Parts: sequence; C-alpha cells; structure tokens
Amino acid sequence: MKRIIPAIAIILAFSLALIVVTVMANDEISVTLNGNRIQMDTPPFVQDGRTLVPLRAIADALGIDVEWEGRLQRISYDIDIGSDILIYDLYIGEPFADVTSIAHNTITEIRLDTPPIIVNGRTFVPVRFIAESLGVEVGWDGNTRTVILTSQIGYAQFPSVPSFGQVTGVELRGTSVSLTDANAIVFEYRYSQSEALEAYHNALLERGFILNERASDMGFITTMQNNVVISERREFQRIVFTDAANTLEILVERVTLATIVRIRRI
Repeated sequence: MKRIIPAIAIILAFSLALIVVTVMANDEISVTLNGNRIQMDTPPFVQDGRTLVPLRAIADALGIDVEWEGRLQRISYDIDIGSDILIYDLYIGEPFADVTSIAHNTITEIRLDTPPIIVNGRTFVPVRFIAESLGVEVGWDGNTRTVILTSQIGYAQFPSVPSFGQVTGVELRGTSVSLTDANAIVFEYRYSQSEALEAYHNALLERGFILNERASDMGFITTMQNNVVISERREFQRIVFTDAANTLEILVERVTLATIVRIRRI
C-alpha cells in the first residue's frame, strides 16, 4: 500500500498539470488586424483589467517604426497626421506618455491606465492606448478572447500581404510613400541573416502569390534628405510577386555586413 500512494499522487499531480495547461491555453488572448491574426512569440495578457500586447509585433504589422532607448528605458514612435507630426514617448514602468507636437512645439503628458513593462525580453504596452494613438479601432470578442484591430495603416491596407518583419523577425527600419508613385508604400528592412529573404519568399508562395520576375537590375533609389530629393543609381536584385489584388516589387541591395530589402506594393 505504501508503494501505491506515491503512484496515485503522481497521477493526480500530472492530471492537475494537464488541467492547468488546458485552462491557460484556452485563456490565451489573440490579436487580429483587419481579420488576420498577428503572430506573436509572446502572447498578450491582462493586468489590472487592461490587455497588454507586445509592441513590436503590433507596430510591425502596421508598418510603424519603433525606437528603443535603453539608457532611458524609453519607447518612441511617430505618427504623421498630415497637419502635424506627433512623437510618442513611453517609459518602462511609468504610467504616462509624452506626446510631442512638431507643428506646435509642445509636449503633452498623457496618463496611462497601465505602464509599459518588459516580459521575456519583450516590451508590452496597453493595447487600447497604442492602437488609438495610431488611429486604429479597437474591439474585443469575449467568446474567443480576441482583440480586434481595424486599420488602414501600412500592411493593414493590403492584409493578404504578410509582414516581412513578422515572418523573419527582422525589425522594420522605416515606412514611406514612394516619391515616384503616391499609391505605392515602401517598407525598408536591414538584416544580416541570409535565410530571411528565402523565408519571406516561402511565406508569399504559401499565401498564393506567384513569382513573376527575378533578375538583377540597375535602378534609382530616391530619398528625401533635408528637404532635398536625392536619386542614386544602384544595382539590385529585383523580385516581383503578384496575387489577385497585389503586385509586390522587392528590391534587394547588398551592402557591407548587411542586406537592405525594400518592399514596394504597387
């Protein structure tokens, strides 16, 4: 009988562990953007009645560039609203955000319901604040425990196109409107891992895109520096994918110790 009791205890403990894991899995919160689930390596969670989400995953899905200042424990991003550029600064552990207006040269402090925190090396922020600051509508489906985001920003304008950053883990360097085509959005990434581009190609093919063109090409990179338009002639690998609704032009430029990828949706 002495040998049976430990065995029963182990079985009970294992059963309870399975129950806990099942409950946690069922309680996991997901986030969708325009109907598409955003992939996250660390799931959102609820703290003090507020849902916190990994900032980088949300920002990348929207094509927003986020900067991290480790010394100040500060997260920064900016939004162009047409008549003004607003710079948002959030601080780890602090229940407020500073909003700088470039047009009016003012700084406004906004209180947060929950301060940003770092969990497993990821910065988490209150989803409602970050979404509404970006002009994104926020909804909640209690039955599926899903945060529903609706937006017309960045990748969200063409949801069938997977985000390069989400597929590869490479951080977005910037988003801009093409100077030669006002309807084209350009996403720029810089990375060193050679497998990133191949992984993105595979993700496009899995989504139903067709590879139409792949060749080396000479072209111009047109940028705006100090309000001056500068065009530079460079050599690229040019790759074109299409699906029923989108044409993606991927320009790959090799530079010292890195690869620059610019994705233009035409």
